[in-house]
Amino acid sequence: RIKEKLIIQDMRDDYSIIVNAIHSLDQKDEEIFLRYLNNEYDVNDIADCNQITYTSAKSKIYNIRKTVILNATENIKLKYEILNRREGNED
Repeated sequence: RIKEKLIIQDMRDDYSIIVNAIHSLDQKDEEIFLRYLNNEYDVNDIADCNQITYTSAKSKIYNIRKTVILNATENIKLKYEILNRREGNED
């Protein structure tokens, strides 16, 4: 049971890191991305709202996703580096 609790806590921590990565976007990109993720907006809606082409809207979503992934990955990597250092110091 302890192992399952630790896994669930790790998952919660990782989820929080991803949410923080989304919230670190500028306000407009955050709103667009959250609406896209929640299926409130599709690419056409994003293009219309921002008065850009469909291709530009796809690129915008791609770039936002890339930013979120890179930010979250860096923070998750840092988290596990810290945990590994702590485990190494306990030996």
